[in-house]
Amino acid sequence: MLKKYLKMDLYRVFTSAPFWLGVIGVYIIMNLMAKVGQPAIDVISRYKVMKFQSVTIAIFAFSSFAYGNALREDQEHHFWQNEILRGDLKSYIWSKVLSGFLAADITVFAGQLLFFQQDSFWHPLLMLEDEFYTANGVDLRGNCFGWFAMHGMPILYLVFSAIIFGLLGGILCLVSMLLSLLAKNQMFAICIPMAGYYFIVTYLGVLFPQGGIWDWNSLFMFSTDVFGNAWISLGYIFLMTILCVIVLGNLIAARVTKEIRGESM
Repeated sequence: MLKKYLKMDLYRVFTSAPFWLGVIGVYIIMNLMAKVGQPAIDVISRYKVMKFQSVTIAIFAFSSFAYGNALREDQEHHFWQNEILRGDLKSYIWSKVLSGFLAADITVFAGQLLFFQQDSFWHPLLMLEDEFYTANGVDLRGNCFGWFAMHGMPILYLVFSAIIFGLLGGILCLVSMLLSLLAKNQMFAICIPMAGYYFIVTYLGVLFPQGGIWDWNSLFMFSTDVFGNAWISLGYIFLMTILCVIVLGNLIAARVTKEIRGESM
């Protein structure tokens, strides 16, 4: 039954204007970031330096643009009644959770991919300066995907980095989905991802060592190899992502179940 709901929700995502507007929004933000003090050297160096800019926070406003309000909208318009009659409540909720996460991840990923394609017309993907694998002062050895860049596959470095970047967008989308249900406010789908990223950068960066296992900005934004082993670091990133999806998904399910049962009484 979950498969049936997912098929319907993903169709709803990819045929909706908000999803494509979100992708275009991320692409536009990337272009704005590239115009602020960016030396014209190579795509990878520009990309890494760009992510230090404060305007990066705007990317996460678009991450939940496509489906962050799906549950809130269904409840406001009482669409849940017809959808649950066709299946079951648990599958319905988890389909929305997984679709929201995937939509956010793909939105961030696709917007960056468009930027990489455009930027590669004017700049090489990578220009190594020396035998220490640095490009424009950026050391690639501390990155989970640095191996690809150092062995002639810079496009894979960019693609995989964008996917990991998108995972954070997916997590923040689920946070906004939960809080929009609690506050009954659809604007949370746009505001909360930005507030969540600000919290990660401002507070987690202060409370925990930079480049450590709780420095989510380093993990998700820069794919930092925090364990000194790329595979272990990637496994940790995916483990943290899965745990966040499970915890947030269960909290969302509990809230939706409570509201639906309350309306049914």
